[in-house]
Amino acid sequence: MNVRSHVVSGALVGGLVLGGGGAVIAVSASSSSSHSAAQSEYCRPGTTGADCTGGNGNGNGNGGGGNGGHANPCRGPHPRNTSATPLICVRKIPKLACYDGKFKLRVRVFYAPKARKVRVYLDGQRIKKTKHKRFKVRLDATNMKPGIHRVRITVRGADGKLYKKRIRFRRC
Repeated sequence: MNVRSHVVSGALVGGLVLGGGGAVIAVSASSSSSHSAAQSEYCRPGTTGADCTGGNGNGNGNGGGGNGGHANPCRGPHPRNTSATPLICVRKIPKLACYDGKFKLRVRVFYAPKARKVRVYLDGQRIKKTKHKRFKVRLDATNMKPGIHRVRITVRGADGKLYKKRIRFRRC
C-alpha cells in the first residue's frame, strides 16, 4: 500500500469520525477484507488475486502487467522448482534509456545447482565469472562506442544445458 492510499484512507476515516462514528466500522471492515473495492475496480470480471492486473499495467506483483497477463517470474516469492531449470533475473541500476557513465547490473540466479558457474559477457567478451547466486556487475559506458551493446549471462543447469539471459543497453 503506498503513501497516497494511507493518506486518503486516513482522511476518509477522519471525516467519518467527525460526521458520525457508525460509518467508521463499515470503512475499516471493508478495507480489511481480502477483496477490496479498489481491486475489484481494476480487475476484469471473473478474475481474482494473481489474475488481477493491478490497474496501471506495470506488473506490480498482482499478476501480469504489460506482458500478456503473466506474472513476472523475477518478482515475488519463488516456490520450489521441480523442473531444475535455472532462472536468471537482471535489473539495471539506474534504469535509463541510454547510458553515458557508470552503472550496475544486479543479477540473481534461482534454481541453479550448487556447483554453478555464472559467466557474464559484454559484447562477446567475458567480463565476470562467479559462483555466487546474487552479485552485481559494474559497467562503465564512457569508453564504449555509441549504439546498442549486449550483455549475456550464462549458467549451466542440473540437466547439463546452458541457460542464457540476454540484456541490451544503449550507449548515448
